[in-house]
Amino acid sequence: MNTTHKVEQAAGPHENLRRPDKHELDPEALAVQGGVDPDVAARLKAERVQEMLQAMPQWRSTLEGRAINRVKEFPTAAVAALFGGFVIGLAGTLGMPVTVTVSGGQVLVTLYGRRERGQLVALTESVAELAQQIG
Repeated sequence: MNTTHKVEQAAGPHENLRRPDKHELDPEALAVQGGVDPDVAARLKAERVQEMLQAMPQWRSTLEGRAINRVKEFPTAAVAALFGGFVIGLAGTLGMPVTVTVSGGQVLVTLYGRRERGQLVALTESVAELAQQIG
């Protein structure tokens, strides 16, 4: 037995939709989608990262803007060590480079930008977001 089904597509509300011209789109939105000059995209991303870091005054830029660090104080060395382990685990889960130094009740956390050809490059939004999570 051979049966053939014919499917007809009804005209729907999306039939008259059109894609907007690239000139109508926001340059930042284009950068996110990869539809803009890489230099412009890098500048927009750098500005966004700087805005995020300005909202976190406890974090300081280091290594010529390729890393950020902060010191957190805890009541005991044991609590500081637990926090340091938490930070290492969180960064490791996200695949982000981090250095944690525990000294008494103090923890120094340093977050780094990604590496390209063995060199540290500028910070990314991911680094700033991790800094926000760490506090």
